Amino acid sequence: MRYPGLLVALALVAAGCGGAANHALGCDVRSSTMATEPYECVDYENVPTGDVAGLAESCERTSAGKWLGGPCEHHDSVGGCRFAVAGAPVEVSEVQWWWPGAVGGMITARASAKSVGEGNAHSAYVEP
Repeated sequence: MRYPGLLVALALVAAGCGGAANHALGCDVRSSTMATEPYECVDYENVPTGDVAGLAESCERTSAGKWLGGPCEHHDSVGGCRFAVAGAPVEVSEVQWWWPGAVGGMITARASAKSVGEGNAHSAYVEP
């Protein structure tokens, strides 16, 4: 099961130019008034360099998020869920970091974050 906070993933182009960013790049939608999942920040890992600008624009325009240009701050998060980004090169992954209230209120603590993360096909729970 995928969740509505994934709109920024659509900006990734399968054939990026050049190498990949060697660090996570985050899109923080926690303060967004448009976000359907306002309790998450999304890290993108191994994004082809040619796709970074489009991803940043999609974060800000499509998801009304704040492009971080670096990884999300995980302070007080209850965990995350890592999975491959559909339609992107195989090495590109996404980590949705959750705070209590995420996923339509299903996430309340680490135990529920772990349960949801492990319950998604082809994903893994990530400790904060």
